[in-house]
Amino acid sequence: MNEILKLDLHRIKHEEAEILVDRFINKNWGKNIETQIITGNSKKMKDIVISKLNFYKLEFTVGDRWNPRNLGYITVII
Repeated sequence: MNEILKLDLHRIKHEEAEILVDRFINKNWGKNIETQIITGNSKKMKDIVISKLNFYKLEFTVGDRWNPRNLGYITVII
């Protein structure tokens, strides 16, 4: 089983997050791999990431489907 590729945005300024998400997506584009973007509980950070994922027309899931209380990350196939 392959380890899931992750981008951890903890302690990252909101202004920098958009750039890092762009780089992460572009670096892994077309690999058809499951990734996680860790946002923590910040609504603003989630909104930034979701906006980028929508821009790239990527499907994603917020949180853990097995534990609905864990909403601190977004899973996306790139």
